Amino acid sequence: MVAIGLDKRKFHLVGLSMGGFVAGVFAARYSFLLSSLVLMCPAGINAPKLSDFLSEMVSGGKNYLLPKTPEDFYFMLKKVSHREVVMPFFVVKIMCAARQESHDFYEKGKEQFFFLHTNNDITGTKNCC
Repeated sequence: MVAIGLDKRKFHLVGLSMGGFVAGVFAARYSFLLSSLVLMCPAGINAPKLSDFLSEMVSGGKNYLLPKTPEDFYFMLKKVSHREVVMPFFVVKIMCAARQESHDFYEKGKEQFFFLHTNNDITGTKNCC
């Protein structure tokens, strides 16, 4: 960190998958160095129960993680973000349109997630070894 100057001012740390685990450990130890922390699908973190948001989707309710409208997108942002995220409407419209092109792919991913959850294997690693 010192070699690349990250000790000079607070910085934003983002971790994905195993990087989410590493970022979480780093944040727990060196929180004074961070401005913010984002963990996306962090490995090794298994919640004892699903949030109300995810429980609704598992039970067949509306899936806001696959927003079709800008309104759905803004609702999703409120549910998945710790702080308010300000995003211009035109950007949200573009993002919704882009997601629609891959909707079938995302829908299959959602189905896999729900399958793993209902089989008590939310991490997807239960039968890998």
